[in-house]
Amino acid sequence: MQRTRRFFAVWYQRGRNLAGRAEQAMSTIRPEAIRADMRFLSDDLLEGRGTATRGHAIAAKFMAAQFEGLGCSRQATQELISRGAASVGETR
Repeated sequence: MQRTRRFFAVWYQRGRNLAGRAEQAMSTIRPEAIRADMRFLSDDLLEGRGTATRGHAIAAKFMAAQFEGLGCSRQATQELISRGAASVGETR
């Protein structure tokens, strides 16, 4: 019984910690930064971002840089870049 209580106490505390971190993360979201990113990604200079276009490769690299800036692994961001770059024949 004590083991079960300890399990739920740890589970409850971890949940509280997670909620606190989520609130902290939410406080860092800046709507103006999201709008700026959306303006860039939707700009006609990216040529519609259709598959196998130069605009698609640029958008993929932009998003990979954003994910890397958030702490995602280099490998994960490289995978995103290679999907966009491979579609227009670019090698990395």
